[in-house]
Amino acid sequence: MTDDDVKKLFAEFSANPGAPKSMEDFAATFPLGKEKAEKFVKSIIVRQRLFTKEVLDKIVLDPAEVAKEISNVTSNAANAAKVAADAEKKIKELKASLDKVAAAELPAKFAELAKKESACPCQSLFRRACRDRRRRQWRSRSCRRKRERRGR
Repeated sequence: MTDDDVKKLFAEFSANPGAPKSMEDFAATFPLGKEKAEKFVKSIIVRQRLFTKEVLDKIVLDPAEVAKEISNVTSNAANAAKVAADAEKKIKELKASLDKVAAAELPAKFAELAKKESACPCQSLFRRACRDRRRRQWRSRSCRRKRERRGR
């Protein structure tokens, strides 16, 4: 470890406001004294080197896979833009059809369009909740009847 390593480390630290600019600044504020401050800085440098050697140097990126991932992200973004444009077009069409309807008939027409055009899964969730509620009611009635028969 050289003085250049220490200078590089403090150059990285200096980007943060209030960070020490040199070893002397750090040692002056370190509560355990200058020797411990120097050991602490050396341990940071050793850890950085070890991390670089054991982790970062072993990461291998395949340029073809990187290009493939970039292409996937780009195509997903393009697809999302197309879906958004199609949805906006559909909204304008539906609004235009509702603009032609008389005010008195508007709520009924809106409900009809919402039911017909909705791609929302909540409709099926609502149906499932109703079905489950009916099953629970049926079970509770049949259990009540069995209890009544036993009690007679």
